[in-house]
Amino acid sequence: MTAPRNRDGIDPKSVIAAIEAAFDAAPMPAANELTRPIDDPRSRAEADLFAAKLRGRHWSTLDRDFLRRNWAAWCYLTPAAQRHYVPALLRAALEAADLSREPLVHSIAYIFLTPSAYAVYFSGRDAHFDALGALLNALQREAIRKFLHLVMQAVPNHLYLAANALQRGWRDEGSLQTRAADAYFERLHHFAPPPVTDRRAAAVIDSIRAAFDARPCPGDDQLCDSRQGDEPAEYALAFRKLDWRTLHPEFLLRNHAALSFFPDAAFRHFLPAFLIADLVDGSGTDSLFHLTYGLEGDEAPALGERQAGRLGAFTPAEHAAIVAYLQLRLAGDCVPPQLASIRAALDRFWLRPR
Repeated sequence: MTAPRNRDGIDPKSVIAAIEAAFDAAPMPAANELTRPIDDPRSRAEADLFAAKLRGRHWSTLDRDFLRRNWAAWCYLTPAAQRHYVPALLRAALEAADLSREPLVHSIAYIFLTPSAYAVYFSGRDAHFDALGALLNALQREAIRKFLHLVMQAVPNHLYLAANALQRGWRDEGSLQTRAADAYFERLHHFAPPPVTDRRAAAVIDSIRAAFDARPCPGDDQLCDSRQGDEPAEYALAFRKLDWRTLHPEFLLRNHAALSFFPDAAFRHFLPAFLIADLVDGSGTDSLFHLTYGLEGDEAPALGERQAGRLGAFTPAEHAAIVAYLQLRLAGDCVPPQLASIRAALDRFWLRPR
Protein backbone atom coordinates (compact mmCIF):
# COMPACT_ATOMS: atom_id res chain seq x y z
CA MET A 1 0.00 0.00 0.00
CA THR A 2 1.23 3.47 -0.83
CA ALA A 3 1.94 5.47 2.30
CA PRO A 4 -0.76 8.09 2.85
CA ARG A 5 0.36 11.63 2.24
CA ASN A 6 -1.54 14.55 3.69
CA ARG A 7 -2.42 17.68 1.78
CA ASP A 8 0.50 19.53 3.37
CA GLY A 9 2.91 17.07 1.78
CA ILE A 10 3.83 15.16 4.95
CA ASP A 11 4.10 11.37 4.69
CA PRO A 12 4.81 8.76 7.39
CA LYS A 13 8.45 8.29 6.36
CA SER A 14 9.27 11.97 6.85
CA VAL A 15 7.56 11.99 10.25
CA ILE A 16 9.41 8.83 11.28
CA ALA A 17 12.66 10.53 10.32
CA ALA A 18 11.73 13.56 12.45
CA ILE A 19 10.89 11.29 15.41
CA GLU A 20 14.14 9.34 15.14
CA ALA A 21 16.21 12.51 14.89
CA ALA A 22 14.42 14.16 17.83
CA PHE A 23 14.59 11.19 20.21
CA ASP A 24 17.86 9.58 19.14
CA ALA A 25 19.68 10.86 22.22
CA ALA A 26 16.76 10.62 24.67
CA PRO A 27 18.33 9.21 27.86
CA MET A 28 17.30 5.79 29.06
CA PRO A 29 15.75 5.80 32.53
CA ALA A 30 17.54 3.94 35.29
CA ALA A 31 16.22 0.49 36.11
CA ASN A 32 14.61 1.77 39.31
CA GLU A 33 13.00 4.75 37.53
CA LEU A 34 10.91 2.89 34.97
CA THR A 35 7.58 2.82 36.79
CA ARG A 36 5.80 5.23 39.07
CA PRO A 37 4.68 4.40 42.65
CA ILE A 38 1.59 2.18 42.64
CA ASP A 39 -0.35 1.10 45.72
CA ASP A 40 -2.68 -1.50 44.22
CA PRO A 41 -0.94 -4.91 44.48
CA ARG A 42 -2.30 -6.25 41.18
CA SER A 43 -1.34 -3.13 39.26
CA ARG A 44 2.05 -3.11 40.99
CA ALA A 45 2.66 -6.65 39.80
CA GLU A 46 1.69 -5.73 36.23
CA ALA A 47 3.98 -2.70 36.35
CA ASP A 48 6.90 -4.79 37.64
CA LEU A 49 6.38 -7.33 34.86
CA PHE A 50 6.37 -4.58 32.23
CA ALA A 51 9.45 -2.97 33.74
CA ALA A 52 11.26 -6.30 33.53
CA LYS A 53 10.48 -6.47 29.81
CA LEU A 54 11.84 -2.95 29.23
CA ARG A 55 14.84 -2.97 31.52
CA GLY A 56 18.01 -2.28 29.57
CA ARG A 57 16.23 -1.97 26.21
CA HIS A 58 16.54 1.11 24.02
CA TRP A 59 13.31 2.40 22.50
CA SER A 60 14.57 1.64 18.99
CA THR A 61 14.62 -2.10 19.77
CA LEU A 62 10.88 -2.38 20.50
CA ASP A 63 8.86 -3.78 17.60
CA ARG A 64 5.19 -3.25 16.82
CA ASP A 65 4.11 -6.71 18.03
CA PHE A 66 5.65 -6.05 21.44
CA LEU A 67 4.02 -2.62 21.62
CA ARG A 68 0.61 -3.92 20.60
CA ARG A 69 0.76 -6.57 23.31
CA ASN A 70 1.95 -4.22 26.03
CA TRP A 71 0.56 -0.76 25.20
CA ALA A 72 -1.91 -0.81 28.12
CA ALA A 73 0.98 -0.98 30.59
CA TRP A 74 2.35 2.36 29.36
CA CYS A 75 0.30 4.07 32.06
CA TYR A 76 2.64 2.63 34.69
CA LEU A 77 5.73 4.40 33.33
CA THR A 78 7.29 7.46 34.91
CA PRO A 79 7.44 10.62 32.78
CA ALA A 80 11.17 9.98 32.21
CA ALA A 81 10.43 6.46 30.96
CA GLN A 82 7.61 7.68 28.77
CA ARG A 83 9.93 10.28 27.24
CA HIS A 84 12.36 7.56 26.26
CA TYR A 85 9.83 5.04 24.95
CA VAL A 86 7.15 7.21 23.33
CA PRO A 87 9.08 7.39 20.02
CA ALA A 88 8.80 3.60 19.77
CA LEU A 89 5.01 3.89 19.84
CA LEU A 90 4.95 6.72 17.30
CA ARG A 91 7.29 4.96 14.88
CA ALA A 92 5.51 1.60 15.17
CA ALA A 93 2.16 3.19 14.38
CA LEU A 94 3.52 5.02 11.36
CA GLU A 95 5.15 1.87 9.99
CA ALA A 96 1.76 0.18 9.67
CA ALA A 97 0.63 -0.62 6.12
CA ASP A 98 -2.74 1.01 6.82
CA LEU A 99 -2.79 3.74 9.47
CA SER A 100 -6.59 3.70 9.63
CA ARG A 101 -6.51 0.07 10.82
CA GLU A 102 -3.58 0.37 13.20
CA PRO A 103 -4.88 0.13 16.81
CA LEU A 104 -1.82 1.88 18.20
CA VAL A 105 -2.90 5.14 16.52
CA HIS A 106 -6.02 5.38 18.68
CA SER A 107 -4.16 4.44 21.86
CA ILE A 108 -1.43 7.00 21.22
CA ALA A 109 -3.71 9.90 20.26
CA TYR A 110 -6.39 9.35 22.89
CA ILE A 111 -4.45 8.00 25.87
CA PHE A 112 -0.76 8.81 25.72
CA LEU A 113 -0.76 12.18 23.95
CA THR A 114 -3.88 13.72 25.50
CA PRO A 115 -4.06 15.03 29.09
CA SER A 116 -6.49 13.23 31.37
CA ALA A 117 -9.88 14.90 31.03
CA TYR A 118 -10.68 13.98 34.63
CA ALA A 119 -7.53 15.66 35.93
CA VAL A 120 -7.95 18.76 33.77
CA TYR A 121 -11.65 19.26 34.57
CA PHE A 122 -11.48 18.66 38.30
CA SER A 123 -7.94 19.84 39.07
CA GLY A 124 -7.14 22.23 36.24
CA ARG A 125 -4.16 20.21 35.01
CA ASP A 126 -2.81 16.72 34.48
CA ALA A 127 0.37 16.75 36.56
CA HIS A 128 1.74 13.51 35.08
CA PHE A 129 1.21 14.73 31.51
CA ASP A 130 2.75 18.10 32.35
CA ALA A 131 5.79 16.34 33.82
CA LEU A 132 6.31 14.48 30.55
CA GLY A 133 5.98 17.69 28.55
CA ALA A 134 8.51 19.44 30.76
CA LEU A 135 11.11 16.79 29.93
CA LEU A 136 10.75 17.17 26.16
CA ASN A 137 12.80 19.62 24.16
CA ALA A 138 11.43 21.75 21.33
CA LEU A 139 12.48 19.27 18.65
CA GLN A 140 10.75 16.38 20.41
CA ARG A 141 7.54 18.34 20.90
CA GLU A 142 7.62 19.30 17.24
CA ALA A 143 7.99 15.63 16.24
CA ILE A 144 4.93 14.74 18.32
CA ARG A 145 2.94 17.56 16.70
CA LYS A 146 3.96 16.27 13.27
CA PHE A 147 2.70 12.81 14.21
CA LEU A 148 -0.67 14.17 15.33
CA HIS A 149 -0.94 16.43 12.29
CA LEU A 150 -0.35 13.49 9.98
CA VAL A 151 -3.05 11.52 11.79
CA MET A 152 -5.41 14.47 11.36
CA GLN A 153 -4.78 14.62 7.64
CA ALA A 154 -4.41 10.94 6.73
CA VAL A 155 -6.63 9.01 9.18
CA PRO A 156 -10.20 10.40 9.08
CA ASN A 157 -11.49 8.05 11.78
CA HIS A 158 -8.96 9.54 14.24
CA LEU A 159 -9.12 13.15 13.05
CA TYR A 160 -11.06 14.34 16.11
CA LEU A 161 -8.77 12.56 18.58
CA ALA A 162 -5.59 13.92 17.00
CA ALA A 163 -6.93 17.47 16.78
CA ASN A 164 -8.06 17.27 20.39
CA ALA A 165 -4.62 16.09 21.49
CA LEU A 166 -2.99 18.96 19.60
CA GLN A 167 -5.28 21.54 21.14
CA ARG A 168 -5.20 20.31 24.71
CA GLY A 169 -1.71 18.88 25.02
CA TRP A 170 0.69 20.18 22.39
CA ARG A 171 -0.28 23.73 21.48
CA ASP A 172 2.35 25.92 19.91
CA GLU A 173 0.72 29.18 18.90
CA GLY A 174 1.35 29.93 15.26
CA SER A 175 2.60 26.46 14.33
CA LEU A 176 1.14 24.72 11.29
CA GLN A 177 -0.17 21.87 13.41
CA THR A 178 -1.91 24.06 15.99
CA ARG A 179 -3.47 26.18 13.25
CA ALA A 180 -4.83 23.03 11.61
CA ALA A 181 -6.41 21.83 14.86
CA ASP A 182 -7.87 25.26 15.59
CA ALA A 183 -9.36 25.48 12.09
CA TYR A 184 -10.94 22.06 12.48
CA PHE A 185 -12.62 22.91 15.75
CA GLU A 186 -13.66 26.32 14.44
CA ARG A 187 -15.62 24.45 11.77
CA LEU A 188 -17.19 22.11 14.33
CA HIS A 189 -18.06 24.82 16.86
CA HIS A 190 -19.32 27.58 14.54
CA PHE A 191 -21.63 25.92 12.05
CA ALA A 192 -24.44 27.55 10.09
CA PRO A 193 -26.82 24.76 9.09
CA PRO A 194 -28.21 24.85 5.55
CA PRO A 195 -31.91 25.47 4.98
CA VAL A 196 -34.09 22.40 5.47
CA THR A 197 -36.27 21.70 2.44
CA ASP A 198 -38.88 19.64 4.30
CA ARG A 199 -41.42 22.23 5.43
CA ARG A 200 -42.64 20.33 8.47
CA ALA A 201 -39.11 19.60 9.67
CA ALA A 202 -38.17 23.26 9.14
CA ALA A 203 -41.16 24.34 11.22
CA VAL A 204 -40.20 22.00 14.07
CA ILE A 205 -36.59 23.23 13.95
CA ASP A 206 -37.81 26.81 14.16
CA SER A 207 -39.97 25.92 17.17
CA ILE A 208 -37.01 24.25 18.92
CA ARG A 209 -34.76 27.25 18.31
CA ALA A 210 -37.38 29.70 19.55
CA ALA A 211 -38.33 27.63 22.60
CA PHE A 212 -34.77 27.00 23.80
CA ASP A 213 -33.32 30.37 22.87
CA ALA A 214 -33.67 31.68 26.42
CA ARG A 215 -32.51 28.48 28.11
CA PRO A 216 -29.66 29.60 30.42
CA CYS A 217 -26.23 28.16 29.84
CA PRO A 218 -24.80 26.31 32.84
CA GLY A 219 -21.37 27.45 33.85
CA ASP A 220 -18.35 25.56 32.57
CA ASP A 221 -17.98 24.10 36.06
CA GLN A 222 -21.52 22.68 35.86
CA LEU A 223 -21.02 20.34 32.91
CA CYS A 224 -19.97 17.28 34.89
CA ASP A 225 -21.16 15.88 38.20
CA SER A 226 -19.59 12.44 37.96
CA ARG A 227 -16.14 11.37 39.07
CA GLN A 228 -16.51 7.89 37.60
CA GLY A 229 -13.63 7.84 35.13
CA ASP A 230 -12.61 10.11 32.29
CA GLU A 231 -15.66 9.95 30.01
CA PRO A 232 -18.01 12.36 31.85
CA ALA A 233 -15.18 14.91 32.16
CA GLU A 234 -14.24 14.37 28.51
CA TYR A 235 -17.66 15.57 27.39
CA ALA A 236 -17.57 18.44 29.86
CA LEU A 237 -14.30 19.68 28.36
CA ALA A 238 -15.58 19.19 24.82
CA PHE A 239 -18.69 21.35 25.39
CA ARG A 240 -17.32 24.10 27.62
CA LYS A 241 -17.68 27.64 26.25
CA LEU A 242 -19.83 26.36 23.36
CA ASP A 243 -23.14 27.69 22.03
CA TRP A 244 -25.66 24.94 21.26
CA ARG A 245 -26.98 26.97 18.31
CA THR A 246 -23.78 26.64 16.27
CA LEU A 247 -22.59 23.06 16.83
CA HIS A 248 -21.82 21.02 13.73
CA PRO A 249 -23.66 17.66 13.40
CA GLU A 250 -20.23 16.02 13.08
CA PHE A 251 -19.26 17.34 16.51
CA LEU A 252 -22.53 16.13 18.03
CA LEU A 253 -22.16 12.71 16.42
CA ARG A 254 -18.63 12.43 17.79
CA ASN A 255 -19.98 13.33 21.25
CA HIS A 256 -23.34 11.61 20.94
CA ALA A 257 -23.11 10.01 24.40
CA ALA A 258 -22.72 13.37 26.14
CA LEU A 259 -26.43 13.53 26.97
CA SER A 260 -26.01 10.39 29.10
CA PHE A 261 -23.42 12.07 31.31
CA PHE A 262 -24.49 15.71 31.52
CA PRO A 263 -26.01 17.03 34.74
CA ASP A 264 -29.66 18.01 34.29
CA ALA A 265 -29.05 21.69 33.53
CA ALA A 266 -26.45 20.87 30.88
CA PHE A 267 -28.69 18.17 29.44
CA ARG A 268 -31.55 20.61 28.98
CA HIS A 269 -29.26 23.30 27.57
CA PHE A 270 -27.58 21.21 24.87
CA LEU A 271 -30.52 18.92 24.01
CA PRO A 272 -31.88 21.24 21.26
CA ALA A 273 -28.60 20.95 19.34
CA PHE A 274 -29.03 17.18 19.17
CA LEU A 275 -32.70 17.45 18.21
CA ILE A 276 -31.95 19.84 15.35
CA ALA A 277 -29.00 17.76 14.13
CA ASP A 278 -31.27 14.73 14.03
CA LEU A 279 -33.80 16.57 11.89
CA VAL A 280 -31.13 18.06 9.62
CA ASP A 281 -29.23 14.89 8.78
CA GLY A 282 -29.98 12.14 11.30
CA SER A 283 -26.93 12.87 13.48
CA GLY A 284 -28.73 13.11 16.80
CA THR A 285 -30.83 9.98 17.03
CA ASP A 286 -29.58 9.24 20.58
CA SER A 287 -31.85 12.07 21.66
CA LEU A 288 -34.81 9.75 21.08
CA PHE A 289 -33.49 7.41 23.73
CA HIS A 290 -33.21 10.18 26.29
CA LEU A 291 -36.75 11.41 25.62
CA THR A 292 -38.36 7.96 25.75
CA TYR A 293 -36.27 5.95 28.21
CA GLY A 294 -38.30 4.48 31.06
CA LEU A 295 -41.61 5.17 29.34
CA GLU A 296 -41.93 2.06 27.18
CA GLY A 297 -42.80 -1.53 27.98
CA ASP A 298 -45.24 -2.77 30.61
CA GLU A 299 -43.72 -0.91 33.53
CA ALA A 300 -45.65 1.67 35.48
CA PRO A 301 -45.59 5.04 33.70
CA ALA A 302 -44.07 6.84 36.66
CA LEU A 303 -40.64 8.27 35.87
CA GLY A 304 -37.64 7.45 37.96
CA GLU A 305 -36.29 10.27 40.12
CA ARG A 306 -33.42 11.11 37.76
CA GLN A 307 -35.54 10.96 34.61
CA ALA A 308 -38.26 13.02 36.26
CA GLY A 309 -35.73 15.72 37.10
CA ARG A 310 -34.48 15.77 33.54
CA LEU A 311 -37.78 15.74 31.68
CA GLY A 312 -40.03 17.49 34.13
CA ALA A 313 -38.28 20.87 34.22
CA PHE A 314 -38.68 22.05 30.63
CA THR A 315 -40.66 25.23 30.11
CA PRO A 316 -44.08 24.87 28.41
CA ALA A 317 -42.58 26.13 25.13
CA GLU A 318 -39.66 23.71 25.34
CA HIS A 319 -42.02 20.88 26.23
CA ALA A 320 -44.20 21.68 23.22
CA ALA A 321 -41.19 21.79 20.91
CA ILE A 322 -40.08 18.36 22.13
CA VAL A 323 -43.56 17.01 21.50
CA ALA A 324 -43.44 18.38 17.98
CA TYR A 325 -40.07 16.73 17.45
CA LEU A 326 -41.32 13.37 18.72
CA GLN A 327 -44.45 13.54 16.58
CA LEU A 328 -42.38 14.33 13.52
CA ARG A 329 -40.06 11.41 14.23
CA LEU A 330 -43.11 9.21 14.72
CA ALA A 331 -44.24 10.09 11.21
CA GLY A 332 -40.75 9.53 9.78
CA ASP A 333 -38.60 6.51 9.03
CA CYS A 334 -38.00 5.14 12.53
CA VAL A 335 -37.58 1.42 12.98
CA PRO A 336 -40.48 -0.38 14.76
CA PRO A 337 -38.87 -0.46 18.25
CA GLN A 338 -38.31 3.31 18.05
CA LEU A 339 -41.91 3.87 16.95
CA ALA A 340 -43.20 1.89 19.93
CA SER A 341 -40.97 3.84 22.30
CA ILE A 342 -42.08 7.19 20.91
CA ARG A 343 -45.78 6.29 21.11
CA ALA A 344 -45.39 5.10 24.69
CA ALA A 345 -43.45 8.22 25.71
CA LEU A 346 -46.04 10.54 24.14
CA ASP A 347 -48.96 8.70 25.72
CA ARG A 348 -47.44 8.22 29.14
CA PHE A 349 -45.69 11.53 29.64
CA TRP A 350 -45.29 14.12 26.90
CA LEU A 351 -48.97 14.46 25.96
CA ARG A 352 -50.36 14.17 29.49
CA PRO A 353 -51.72 17.35 31.07
CA ARG A 354 -49.02 19.19 32.98
